[in-house]
Amino acid sequence: MKEIPASRTGFEPINQIIRGYQLTQVLSTAMRCGIFSRLDKPKSASILAEEISTEPTITEKLLEVLVSLDLISKADGGYVNTNLARSFFVKDSVFYQGDVIDFIVDSYPLWSELDYALKNGQLDNSGKGKREDTFDKRFIMASAESSIRGALQDTVEVIAGLPEFKDAKRLLDLGGGHGLYSIAFAQRNLSLQAVVFDLPPVVEMSRGFIKDYEMETRVSVMAGDYLKDDLGSGYDLIFTSHSLFYQPREALEAPLRKIYRALKEKGTLVINHWVRQKDIGGHIQFGEYLLLHFDCPLFRLTD
Repeated sequence: MKEIPASRTGFEPINQIIRGYQLTQVLSTAMRCGIFSRLDKPKSASILAEEISTEPTITEKLLEVLVSLDLISKADGGYVNTNLARSFFVKDSVFYQGDVIDFIVDSYPLWSELDYALKNGQLDNSGKGKREDTFDKRFIMASAESSIRGALQDTVEVIAGLPEFKDAKRLLDLGGGHGLYSIAFAQRNLSLQAVVFDLPPVVEMSRGFIKDYEMETRVSVMAGDYLKDDLGSGYDLIFTSHSLFYQPREALEAPLRKIYRALKEKGTLVINHWVRQKDIGGHIQFGEYLLLHFDCPLFRLTD
């Protein structure tokens, strides 16, 4: 007779991984239906369902899951946002992360091709995962929202302490995307004029952020492709964040020479990128990013 084994604990970390997809779908659905934007005050499931045109019973079940995730709480016979949801999932919050969630969820079809890429070294779809497809509105908004949580502030704090930054008058933000780094740099150095350089559709979005922060007189944009177009000249400092490493090693020499020519004599290039140190163990986001962007090389500090 084969006996039932004694219980085995320790599976919870794996269970959390397995449930990640389902819980992300719960969060994404709640955001796309506008649930958090309607729960600034306690509201019953039935009233909420009527407002967002959903089925009441399923709506209540979804709300109960959100309660278990500490995103909403029960109060006065209804449901209301927690501080966590108010900070990150209500659209008028400066730390709103809705586009980040959408971007992650919309990338799921790419992840379904991971087994194919593992065997073949590329995606089973020539139209996915290319550099020119990455820089769309959704990507830029997600990048802006993600950076504003703290990565931008931490990076600016380090660079603002450099003597080269304190003395800089002109800065080029290469592949600057949303332009928030340029905006923050100009706010830290009141003598600085910053230029956001990126693809034409991207700098149109940069203009929106610049206007929103009322920095039009200090931060400008330049449309172009740094692989093909001139960068201008006379910059005291050129900054690039998570842009150059989209290129394979053999393609980096030309843009680096272009950067050198664009700098003033004794000008400074500051690069903010993920790099691999001894290993990528523990750096989950870095590892995930490299898997999703199959063409990105693994740069090390010694490269």
